[in-house]
Amino acid sequence: MKKSLSIAAFTLAACCAFGAAGCGGSSRNIVSLESNWYSGINYSGFQPTFTEGNSTYSAEDLTYTVTFDGSGAANPSYTVSYAEGQYKTYFTSKILNKDEIEKITFDGNRGEYNSLSMQVYYYRTELTIPSVTFTLKSDNTKTATVNGESIITESYFLSVADYLCPVYSAQSVKSATPRNYQVGNIESAYVIIDRTYENFYSYKRVVNSGNKVVPEPSEAVTVTTVNSADYGYNEFTGTQNGESKTSVSSAVNLFDAPNTVFDIASLNTVVRACNLSAGENLSQAISLYVPWSKQGVNNFGVAGSSAPLVLDKNAEQNTAKLNELTSKLKDANLYEEQKDSEGNVIPLKTVAVNVGTTAGVSQTYWFAAINSTHSNVGHATMLKMSVPVTFGLGVFNYTLSEITHTFIS
Repeated sequence: MKKSLSIAAFTLAACCAFGAAGCGGSSRNIVSLESNWYSGINYSGFQPTFTEGNSTYSAEDLTYTVTFDGSGAANPSYTVSYAEGQYKTYFTSKILNKDEIEKITFDGNRGEYNSLSMQVYYYRTELTIPSVTFTLKSDNTKTATVNGESIITESYFLSVADYLCPVYSAQSVKSATPRNYQVGNIESAYVIIDRTYENFYSYKRVVNSGNKVVPEPSEAVTVTTVNSADYGYNEFTGTQNGESKTSVSSAVNLFDAPNTVFDIASLNTVVRACNLSAGENLSQAISLYVPWSKQGVNNFGVAGSSAPLVLDKNAEQNTAKLNELTSKLKDANLYEEQKDSEGNVIPLKTVAVNVGTTAGVSQTYWFAAINSTHSNVGHATMLKMSVPVTFGLGVFNYTLSEITHTFIS
């Protein structure tokens, strides 16, 4: 087994929001994708200006403020309260050499897809929430305040031309996670997770509907490392000596998944690549490899929504915050002011997308709307993401707060 270029982690969306759904089926649904992060969304390859090493290169580097809203919580047993946090995303393209490819390859096996160099997208996220407080409803003097979230994810995947095919991902998870719906004491309200996952993929070459030979993930192997602080450490290792323990999963079959398969760590990009121009008419199914899921492959629906972008429940404050966000986008050349026939400035246009399970659990994204297929000013920048916390405990809101770097073209 080869180790990763760097260890990274799973998204809060995967940790908290999604229940498992079954997989199977004899015919595969091929997902329609577009490069919505580019000015020309129909360009399905890697643009030179988005590839490390080119003279005009520029990555996308964004920061989001993470706030918790417990006003709609429906849990009958206890409440949670999270401190304000931060979510950072970094998105680029790079060309891996033979040695770099080997580092993200399990036992040198990529199935039928091997090469001396490989161009990939690289997407990294980092979530930091300083603390969380759990409180019993039956006795609000019974509380526990612990470290919140430190979750890092990174993923390598191919271009839209190759259906964002997963190459490798890693997740580093340190989290105080709600454990049960109903609890009798504060100690049973949460568990500490402290573990890492590395996910390796092999491929088969298939002929798609356009008569093009493309790589398709056939198997995934996960290497899990559990640290001594993890609630399941003793069960996982059978020891109590405090040393981290590592296990290697059996290969998980991906080839029979009912939909195009993606890695959970690339979910934000996958949703961004869907047909956002369809608006509320967007509807398609995807399959995700989720390493901590018993099923391995989980199925989800992606659907357009009419939900407006709301940044504050107070109407006056909401207008002010929308104006502030619009100004940040304009400064980053991600917004061009437009006026209607009467000369009034048209507000920032957005598109909302829900991603959820058949059980109805979903999270919602808001992206800058696509104004043109060949001059996409907003680059479908993710403006906000709302993620429900498990067991009806509330919602996390991730709101774009800083644009460090963005695309040149």
